[in-house]
Amino acid sequence: MRNKRIIALIMTLVMLFAMAATAMADAALDGGEVGGFEEADTPVSQDKSINIIKELTAYNADEAVIGAPTISYVYTITGGPDNISITDETTDHESGEAVTVTTTTGIVAGLKINGTAGATGTISWSASTETVDAAPTGAPNYKNLNLDFTDVVFGASGVYRYTITETAPDYAASGVTETDNDENPHVRYLDVYVKPADTVTEGGEAASDWDIYGYVCTLKSEDITPDGDTTTTGAVKTNGFVAGTKTRESVSYSADSYYTYNVKISKTVRNDAYAKATHAFPFTVIFTNEDVTQPVDIRSSKDGTVAGFTDPALGALSAGETKGIVTLKDSSWVKYIGIPTGTTTQVYETNDVTGTIYNVTTVFDGGTPLNENVVAGATPDEVVEQGTTKQAFQSTKTEFTPDADENDEISHVIAVDNNLQNISPTGLMFRYGPYVLTLLGGVLLLFLGIKFLRRSKDESENA
Repeated sequence: MRNKRIIALIMTLVMLFAMAATAMADAALDGGEVGGFEEADTPVSQDKSINIIKELTAYNADEAVIGAPTISYVYTITGGPDNISITDETTDHESGEAVTVTTTTGIVAGLKINGTAGATGTISWSASTETVDAAPTGAPNYKNLNLDFTDVVFGASGVYRYTITETAPDYAASGVTETDNDENPHVRYLDVYVKPADTVTEGGEAASDWDIYGYVCTLKSEDITPDGDTTTTGAVKTNGFVAGTKTRESVSYSADSYYTYNVKISKTVRNDAYAKATHAFPFTVIFTNEDVTQPVDIRSSKDGTVAGFTDPALGALSAGETKGIVTLKDSSWVKYIGIPTGTTTQVYETNDVTGTIYNVTTVFDGGTPLNENVVAGATPDEVVEQGTTKQAFQSTKTEFTPDADENDEISHVIAVDNNLQNISPTGLMFRYGPYVLTLLGGVLLLFLGIKFLRRSKDESENA
């Protein structure tokens, strides 16, 4: 009986010692993953590379692939702040009890950002080499800011907190709209969960002596409670500089946005079968935005007989020299895609048919025909009223500017209609003169041929 009591006492002591050891391990964060992300973002044991995501949301009336804006973001990583309270999940530990720790200032020495040693990294989009997905309600485009802790010597277990600060040049220069800084500031806080590698004890002096077993990125530097559920605190868990929702406050916040629009230019010829079948009218489309000093790539699509086509060159819209040049026959159109909102589009159409007078009507976005006076083209510099006659080699201009920094959900259409009113003798000569000359030439050749045959016959009879 006495032996059974001694055995029970020994077992009790062993259990108490194990519980104490477990509690000590809990305090050191023994391998639980606090607030780790879903499967794709969960770092595995000994994975020391963490991706913080940058989102750029692109808008366009069509669901389209458009030229990317030209913009660079700079990210600076610093350690701290420390002493932020972190409450660990109860299920992350063998004891089944939550453990609260405070953050330690993050160690920057040895850190690599996007493969380069140092505490500064860059994420860029470039119009010259890249495209982005766009949609009427916005399409997210993601890039990674990779933080590599492989060469960082942590020195102790714990939760290391880092501050990630995002800066960018003048947003307007890229045509990008900055997110609401009050709701979505350009700062994130990263908690990195560190424990000794399985093969070493506490106090390792080499980077390989430490494992990262979890991480959490938050919008604000606040305590994370209870049990790591950041949605019940003001910290707001996130996977980077992206759009999201502050669940506790029921407030949504956006990412940086790239708002763009399109314009389709169509041509119709009426009461002129000759020009309808054979002639392509020249158009010049000019895009101007004084604020956009970074390169922009305006793309295009077309249908019908579209000739003399030159896409707008990659360049800054502030120069006022970004042009699309095209000639359109009847029932043809060209569409320019991915123009930053706030950009003014000017469409010049020239009647270059000799000796003709057209009644020109321009309809914008399917509305009533424009009837205001508009400035004529460069040659000659006159004013031609929309809906009235346009002499040969006169031009009209249509101009509009969607509001900057706003989603433009309209697929803009400029429909130019030329209705023939009169054609001069000169015009008739230019149109039909070649045919008449060809016919007369044929008759002359026929006459000469017959005459030659008759002369040859006469000479044969007289021989």
